[in-house]
Amino acid sequence: SFPSADSMDMDKLRGLIPWQFTFGVQGFVGGSFLTGDNGRYEYDDYSGLAWSAGAFALFPLDEYNMAIKTGIMFEHDKVLNTYNYVYKETYGEYRVSFSQYRISIPLLLSLKGARSNIFFDVGVQPSFATADKFRLKSSDKTVNIKEDMMDNDSRSAIDWSIVFGLGIRANRYVGFDARFVWGINNQYEDY
Repeated sequence: SFPSADSMDMDKLRGLIPWQFTFGVQGFVGGSFLTGDNGRYEYDDYSGLAWSAGAFALFPLDEYNMAIKTGIMFEHDKVLNTYNYVYKETYGEYRVSFSQYRISIPLLLSLKGARSNIFFDVGVQPSFATADKFRLKSSDKTVNIKEDMMDNDSRSAIDWSIVFGLGIRANRYVGFDARFVWGINNQYEDY
């Protein structure tokens, strides 16, 4: 006897959710933070908005629990800080910003339970800087400095990050990820 078209497979009967090869597009919006070596000073901590867009592929390593996730992402971060200064008894304000663009390649191990759509990601992410603009501006308009950090060789060409993530697959076509990407090298060497 052959199974009918409306019969369920054994995985569904047992509540098992297998990994399947998947590819698609993804995008992220979040916060970005940049801290200098002198983090105790107010001018050495920057924060702002980050976004990324790209494509990904998921390759199962076994049927239910492990997969490799990789892709390519175009990322943009704009971080800034505003701090006060006093020069010759004149009060003013400096606004400092870094606008960074890069191409990133996340290499992640995804782990989940056999009966769960919730997964954990851990891995590394090399990022290749394509543009990095620095700007320093004073409130009284006497200072307005713009520099290309790539052109003056102050910016490392490759950044390395450790990635931790948590996500849920709503179905084979839609999922939601939250990621924490922690940079482990100095982006600016001699600036």
